[in-house]
Amino acid sequence: MILELDIGNSRAKWRLLNIASTGVSDVVESGVLNEYKWSELEYMFGKVTHIRYASVAEKGFAEYLLSEQRVGIEHISQAKTSRYCAGVTNSYDEPTHLGVDRWLAVVAAFNKTDGGCCVIDCGSAITVDSVSRDGTHNGGYIVPGVSLLERALLKATANISLKHSDAATQTGWGVNTEQAVRHGNLSMVTTWLNQLSEQCLSNGDQVYITGGDAMLIAPWLNDRIQYVEQLVFDGLAYVCEVS
Repeated sequence: MILELDIGNSRAKWRLLNIASTGVSDVVESGVLNEYKWSELEYMFGKVTHIRYASVAEKGFAEYLLSEQRVGIEHISQAKTSRYCAGVTNSYDEPTHLGVDRWLAVVAAFNKTDGGCCVIDCGSAITVDSVSRDGTHNGGYIVPGVSLLERALLKATANISLKHSDAATQTGWGVNTEQAVRHGNLSMVTTWLNQLSEQCLSNGDQVYITGGDAMLIAPWLNDRIQYVEQLVFDGLAYVCEVS
């Protein structure tokens, strides 16, 4: 079996794959490790023959946690951003400066479609990346996510406080401070994403949405946008095999 890890700054997402004789991968289990509680995965180490992972955590942290001495697994592959992989050409002047999570998502997305594509990844930050039909990464955008916008507003203002932690589910006029903030942020983000996605869709590109806040944002976007739950994970098979 293969254990895949997406290691972020505050938590790690994981999934366990079973590789059939046909080469097809089936997801057996998946989950989230808040505060890197690696002991929660120890029960599966006897089944795992390979680990492939991507990390944006502090340099050296992931390597320490995934050392062969710690988990007793021979094959450990780390995904890294490159100039070219699986049909996609990186547009950055310094290829490694493109976040590995964005790279994994665009490589996976391009290999899911026959033409150009656009990837919307909704997490703490929202990233949008475009890939042409010929595999050229056109570039992207990085903006604060819905929750980050809310925290920034609260930090910079003295007279706004939010009593409730419920995520916004509407974009209409707010009739109290909580609604005004949350509906406003969601409306601002989705209006911008609809403008961008409409450009891509009009060019014949397939648009994908992924990430932790995707299900919050997707209902307010064009219904031709396809939700893919684990697009970053899907890119690991391409990037780790080539690296």
